Amino acid sequence: MSDVDMPGTDGFELLRLLNAARPGLPTILITGYPDTLKRLPTARASNPRVFIKPFHAPELLAAISDALQPRR
Repeated sequence: MSDVDMPGTDGFELLRLLNAARPGLPTILITGYPDTLKRLPTARASNPRVFIKPFHAPELLAAISDALQPRR
């Protein structure tokens, strides 16, 4: 889980690095600036869950719970 807008490595670069190291790892991106999602790579193998601030905490908790479930 990462914010998109961070100093240094942004969330999209972190997503790219994670996909290279751990393909299929569930990922969650959060942003307060929906326009930045235009930079989300279209070939997104990881298919991250995306939350826009403000978001509903129960939905984020459900996404985290889902990400922690064993994959088949």
